[in-house]
Amino acid sequence: MRIVGKLKLNHLLPTKSFKFTERIDNNRLGVSTKEEKEMVRSYRLNADRVYLEWAINEILNWKNQWVPENIIHIHGAKDKIFPATKLKNIHIVKDATHMMVYRAKEVSDYINNLLR
Repeated sequence: MRIVGKLKLNHLLPTKSFKFTERIDNNRLGVSTKEEKEMVRSYRLNADRVYLEWAINEILNWKNQWVPENIIHIHGAKDKIFPATKLKNIHIVKDATHMMVYRAKEVSDYINNLLR
């Protein structure tokens, strides 16, 4: 992602051309079920293009220099979009991908246990 951001390659493929990259994107997101495919396709069709292009650019060019000491990362073990290789103080959700929204109960239970 850093190379794509530095070379500004994200500007070569407009976000409207998702049909060209849909299979690759779905794989990286961890989309596997029919329901997930429909949800992701609906998002791609309905997302505001200006916002989407801004968000992609911000992610590709993120330069954070400060991490709070008391932060806890909750992260999917199989997230290919944002791998957890450099994170500290992390809770890994087994078998979860970038589509962790479907693991909401498990994540919520973990947060509730932390707050107790």
